[in-house]
Amino acid sequence: MSFLIRQTLIYAVPLMIVALAGIFAERSGIINLALEGIMIFGAFIGVLFVRLVQQWGWFDAAMAAKDWPGMSAFTRSTGSSGA
Repeated sequence: MSFLIRQTLIYAVPLMIVALAGIFAERSGIINLALEGIMIFGAFIGVLFVRLVQQWGWFDAAMAAKDWPGMSAFTRSTGSSGA
């Protein structure tokens, strides 16, 4: 039963955030029909970012240093632009 509740919360939280964004947009007088598209685009960019961070080795460097805030300093010091 706890598995079902956990899975429900995992899938429900992003939908609740999008619903909240829709409420704010509606209250401001703007009808936003692209909420699902924005959600899908955000998920795509998130997956792309994680893949690139793993590919460039930033994740491994932060794990080796045991310093997650230093990850941003590592990216600045290497000067890699992602190419």
